Amino acid sequence: MSTANVAPGTSGSALRELTADELAQLDDCERVIAAGLTGFLEVADALHTVQEKRLYQNKYDNFDAYCWGKWGFTTRRSRQLIAAAKVARNVGTDVIQNERQARVIASEKPAEQLAIVADAAAANGGKLTTSALKKAKAKRAEPPVNPNTTVNGKAAPEPRDVAQLRKSGMIGADVKVSVTDHGAPDKPKQERDAGEDEVTDEDWVRRLPLWKQLSEKLRPEFEKDAIAFRHANDVEDPVMDSLRAFFRRENKGMKEKGLPPYMKRIQVLLKTPDPSDWKLCMSTQDGGCGGKGRTKFSMCPKCFGLGYVIIETRQVKAK
Repeated sequence: MSTANVAPGTSGSALRELTADELAQLDDCERVIAAGLTGFLEVADALHTVQEKRLYQNKYDNFDAYCWGKWGFTTRRSRQLIAAAKVARNVGTDVIQNERQARVIASEKPAEQLAIVADAAAANGGKLTTSALKKAKAKRAEPPVNPNTTVNGKAAPEPRDVAQLRKSGMIGADVKVSVTDHGAPDKPKQERDAGEDEVTDEDWVRRLPLWKQLSEKLRPEFEKDAIAFRHANDVEDPVMDSLRAFFRRENKGMKEKGLPPYMKRIQVLLKTPDPSDWKLCMSTQDGGCGGKGRTKFSMCPKCFGLGYVIIETRQVKAK
């Protein structure tokens, strides 16, 4: 078997020649993916076919290598698309309007997905939006209010530790409990303008000032970088929320200049500004490339060939 067309970074150990029918099917799938990255249903189906039938094996060892080498995204992104498509088919492809809506409820069971959609539409005058779905999901996840428990003097969902003590019998079911909550750490969420949640990643990134300033050659890396930021800083992202809470908790009593190396790395991540505030690389007079990615003789040492730089601006406050 010839391996002349093996993709870079692929060992070739798992490669095989595709049949004529498989090659034709792969070609059909890749045309759908290339032409319709904003139409997540079709793209998800095409990716699923390539993965299930291992149509990548003529050039790539595995599906991970195929996703990154051919399309420039990770298998995590591929799984997001496939999961979103399953949601849309469960709820109704005429109900779910875009991938971002589907991602909100992708982790829920099919019956719960339907219930959340019904609650969201009912609470929003029959109109389904990403924000309405998030609110409906959060509301359904709230524990019921126990009349025997008050938080800061008001009826509220019973704190988890109190609920566990009641369940274990250490606190009687009829015992009245008063909880004083001094305040959970604020989530420095990236609140978007009304309706922005409904914008696809591709449309959103093309609205950013830097996208218009960069050359076509440099835009693909910026797009992947900016969209990754958007996903990581989604207003409901539990990983980032946990990281913020961890930083605030561990940062208590530390002065910023005295942060140990690991905490400094976390701080850099959390202080990364929104992509709308990312800047073109500084001018050649200041040692940069002016957004071109290269100086006269080599790759720009300031932006590492990307054409843009990210300057820390956000504040990460510790309570």
